[in-house]
Amino acid sequence: CSSDLAGWGAVFAAPFTGVMFALQVCKHQRRRVIVPAIIAGFVGKFTVDALGWPDTAKPQLPSTEWSIGLPAKLALLGIALGLLARLFVKVLKTLRRHIARVLHYPPLRAVVGGFVLLGFAALAGRQYMGTSSAILENAVNPHGTNVTLAVPLLKLLYTAISLASGFVGGEVLPLFIAGATLGACMAPGMGVDRQLFASMGSTMTFASAASVMLTGIVLTVEQYGWHALAPVVIVAIFARFGAGRPGLYATH
Repeated sequence: CSSDLAGWGAVFAAPFTGVMFALQVCKHQRRRVIVPAIIAGFVGKFTVDALGWPDTAKPQLPSTEWSIGLPAKLALLGIALGLLARLFVKVLKTLRRHIARVLHYPPLRAVVGGFVLLGFAALAGRQYMGTSSAILENAVNPHGTNVTLAVPLLKLLYTAISLASGFVGGEVLPLFIAGATLGACMAPGMGVDRQLFASMGSTMTFASAASVMLTGIVLTVEQYGWHALAPVVIVAIFARFGAGRPGLYATH
């Protein structure tokens, strides 16, 4: 658990998010985890900073230009992100259950899953495998290329196959990418700032899937600045309704 908490500080430059995540996940052991969470998160960030590695935080959002219709549009984004999170958890659990039923030998699941992914890569492209950093950068770039709905769906499918086949871990960043690309996909049709929707999506899809909405709010502020606070609160409220309690982690 400490390595996960350190990862929020080191990988995402978000130590406060690590602390909030620990408090939300370890509901019955909060007194025991608070000190390790603080130490792990901040030591991780300070270590990366001391080594001179570039800051992993995303560009700061400018001040939001509010209009009468923007809160409603943010609410619709929240519902869409929550539904995307619910879809991911449902697909992941269904695949995991069926794969375990058909392939009883765990190492064989990884082999078969690997070949299935190679097949999808041949058909749809390799950009949805691995970190897909180019897809994320394009999504949050206000001048990036157009994003279609197929992008977040394919990223979630690749990720679900990987996890269900036995490649444990690694759902956080794919959910960031899927949410950011969904936001970038929705923004033009709704006439809103693409960077705003993509940044909200990159954090709140994971928060919705894991049922840690406060963690998502803290992460958004750490990644994108205080101008993101008011929009992300609206998105978080409606994303919670859209997602229900999908329970990405068994501890919830």
